[in-house]
Parts: sequence; structure tokens; C-alpha cells
Amino acid sequence: MPRIRIRLKDDRVIEGRYDVARGHPEKPLSWAELGDKFRDCADLVLPRQSAEEAIQLVARIEQFKSLGPLFKALAVGRGKSTHKTNNGKSGRKKEWNRTRKS
Repeated sequence: MPRIRIRLKDDRVIEGRYDVARGHPEKPLSWAELGDKFRDCADLVLPRQSAEEAIQLVARIEQFKSLGPLFKALAVGRGKSTHKTNNGKSGRKKEWNRTRKS
């Protein structure tokens, strides 16, 4: 992480760090990290199978003449459905929580 040092006119020095967040063009996410991030967000609105299908479609997006298949995979979550939670039990979808932390 780059360090920043600023010398003021009165000779005081202010120091700090310049942190670049993961996902920034200077520090891009890997494909696996992107997939994990998408799964985490998609769990709020999509069944896991639809999220996985969307990831696979995005991986091959250059091959498509239409984005229809991707839109179809993403639209599945609009209904009230259940999905497998991380512990393997079927349950209600996660509720959106503004204070949710990763």
C-alpha cells in the first residue's frame, strides 16, 4: 500500500496510506473473486442455480448474439422462491439488510 508523506510550509509532516480497494482497476478482482462477490449479492434475490447459470453465461458472453439467455437467468429471482442456504437447508430468501457486512 503506497505511503503518502506531505511536508507543510511550517515543516510539519503528515503521513498516511493510500489504500486501493479490491475491484479497483489498479487492484482488479480475479474471476473467482468476482464469482464469489456475485453469489453473495445474488443470494439476496436469486436461487443459487440461477446465479451459477448467470456466472457461466457471463463467462461466455462474447459468444452470444443476444443477452436473452442471461436476462432469463437473472429474471428467475423475481418470483417468491426458496433456495439452499449455506448449511444446505432449504429456506426463505435472505432479507435485504442495509447493515449487512461481508
